[in-house]
Amino acid sequence: MEEAKVSCLQQESLAFRIQAEEAQRNLAQAHDQLDQIMAETQSQREMADGKDVELQAEDLNGPKETGTRQHKHQVLTGDSKNPRNMCQINQNVDYQ
Repeated sequence: MEEAKVSCLQQESLAFRIQAEEAQRNLAQAHDQLDQIMAETQSQREMADGKDVELQAEDLNGPKETGTRQHKHQVLTGDSKNPRNMCQINQNVDYQ
């Protein structure tokens, strides 16, 4: 009877070791995948940052000629019954 318990515990121990080894492999694989995703994300951020710099430079230099015309519109908002509560908002609107 005692030998049967020992044998059962040994088998259980072996099963746990196998599960632990599999978990270690899965963890290593997950770390590799995370490293790859982080590298890709960093690369995408660097590309986006480069585009942001280009867009900021474009904003500083004015809009590119794209066949659009800019018009300023004034929009009045607020309480139309009481003119003191009216606000004037200037908007730039692009028309193509």
